Amino acid sequence: MNARQGRSLKNQTKVQLKANRKAKGEALVSVAIGASILITISFFVLDLIFAVLVNSCNDTLARNAARAAANQQDMASANLAATGVVGDFRTSNMIPAVSLVKFDYLTKESVTVITSMNVKVPCGVPGLPNYVTFNAQHTEAIVGVPSTL
Repeated sequence: MNARQGRSLKNQTKVQLKANRKAKGEALVSVAIGASILITISFFVLDLIFAVLVNSCNDTLARNAARAAANQQDMASANLAATGVVGDFRTSNMIPAVSLVKFDYLTKESVTVITSMNVKVPCGVPGLPNYVTFNAQHTEAIVGVPSTL
């Protein structure tokens, strides 16, 4: 092997090293971009799952409040029972406020309750609100009034 072939071999090795570095750098950039997109999608899915759970919790709260009110003898005690159920709900950092928005009592027919939950989104998405309000409505037939027959 002469000197000229040795230099040519060194140049080829340098070119291959540069190509390998370039490929590794491109792969690193691709992984970084892919990871950031995957993390964003994961946070969105986490927010969506949380919203479904909170909506279910609010629906259960409205149902329990309506059932408690429907088992009472009169409108005053029914309102007190529904307010008590909503008042007994434990708030947290993620659910700072729960309220009884509407209470309708149709004598000897039905009770309608609307509850509201103010919820802090766990993984806020830029451009969207950090707090979301969920409302739930439930109607129960009154069963606490004795029969007049």
